[in-house]
Amino acid sequence: MFTYQEELPVELTRGLERLVNEHEVIRADIIKVEKLIRELKDRGTPEFHDILNLKCQTDALAESLQIHVNWEAKVLYPLLQDAAARAHNPLAMTSVWMRENDYPGSTYIRLFWGQMSVYLDDHAPGLFEKGLIYLQKACRLTWEQLELEEEILGALT
Repeated sequence: MFTYQEELPVELTRGLERLVNEHEVIRADIIKVEKLIRELKDRGTPEFHDILNLKCQTDALAESLQIHVNWEAKVLYPLLQDAAARAHNPLAMTSVWMRENDYPGSTYIRLFWGQMSVYLDDHAPGLFEKGLIYLQKACRLTWEQLELEEEILGALT
């Protein structure tokens, strides 16, 4: 986006540093959730405290992700749009616009929560495992989204 003679605006540089730092926090949350998923799959039928622990870890991941998404929309994307406009780079503007969407992993987190509610009401076989599958997809998609975002934004700068 910028030539070798130009420097990134200080605010944007700080924003990109924050982006990477927040991604590391989210990745740490994903690692914790994935570890619990593996443990619960090995155990079989979960105890209530297992489900509560998984829900707490998933809530922490969802909260980190939501804070990050809100910050991106409110602070980072406007900085990127401004920088792309100053650099007269329509490709950069398109890339920034494409990043302004919800993380697909968030949908699977909501599906996991719904599945856990049904499981706690019915204790039907397979519902808990299906919820774990949703949560695994949420983790994988979120991780991939973070990598893609860093790749795209790294290329723009």
